[in-house]
Amino acid sequence: MNEQGDGRMIWILGILLIIISIQFVRYRRQIKDICRQMSFLEEEQSNKLVTIQYATKEFEDLAGHINVLNEKCRKQVWEYRQKDERLKEAITNLSHDIRTPLTSLGGYFDLLCDCEEEQDEERYQQIIREKIQTLETMLEELFTYTKLQNDAYVLELQKENITKIVCDNILSFYQEIKKRKIEPDIRVEEDNVWIWGNQTAAARIIQNIIRNALLHGSGGLEIRAGRENRIYSFECSNTVENPEEIDVEQVFTRFYKSDSARQAASTGLGLAITKELTERMGGTICARLEGNCFCIRVEFGIME
Repeated sequence: MNEQGDGRMIWILGILLIIISIQFVRYRRQIKDICRQMSFLEEEQSNKLVTIQYATKEFEDLAGHINVLNEKCRKQVWEYRQKDERLKEAITNLSHDIRTPLTSLGGYFDLLCDCEEEQDEERYQQIIREKIQTLETMLEELFTYTKLQNDAYVLELQKENITKIVCDNILSFYQEIKKRKIEPDIRVEEDNVWIWGNQTAAARIIQNIIRNALLHGSGGLEIRAGRENRIYSFECSNTVENPEEIDVEQVFTRFYKSDSARQAASTGLGLAITKELTERMGGTICARLEGNCFCIRVEFGIME
């Protein structure tokens, strides 16, 4: 009886060993097949999904996770290529934008050297100064944007009088507004309001927004600033000739330019810098289109 029991046990163990061996071989084959498919996907960058021949819950879960990761990788590669193409295009446009004033500078300098009339000489000098200022502004924008992309850069914040900053920077555009023969509608509350911020950054925010309105606007200019409950808001609106060309969702993206603004002396970084500085100061910024009126609004929390 014991010998029969031992023989039956050996027979059962033998069958179990065979089943386990078959399962083991199937598992190895399936793993090798998955590795082969992964190698193919890696080399060919195909959209093909990983499939399994030996259907078990474990392999189905594994294939599912691999396919999800592959889809994420394909999406990231596509997004990277799109960004790379946009960056190449932006660099090309930026090179053109910088080269244009440099080329004209050479031409006006030659005219200045050859001119005999004092009136013409003064006019050429003024044009050359404006071209140099344009280049300085563009290079400063590039420098600032690069600095803001550095994770080690820290914007030092302290208590600032935002009312004074806004008024001072609006006044700094007086001559330019007068030169463009614009009659702005400016309404700024004069009561002092304090925020937690950075004077240089806040001034840059106001300057960039107004400069954007003057550079890309078609005449009308409205500025509103003041306290609204526990926030201080600054809003600048300007009319535009081709509102359909403006993508409001992209205006704060680096190197963005609407079609009608591509010939303007701009890097396409001004509003991207403005957004970055605003958020580093704990504020919010948004843009909207109302008919042919383009508006940018900035808000900061008020210190009591």
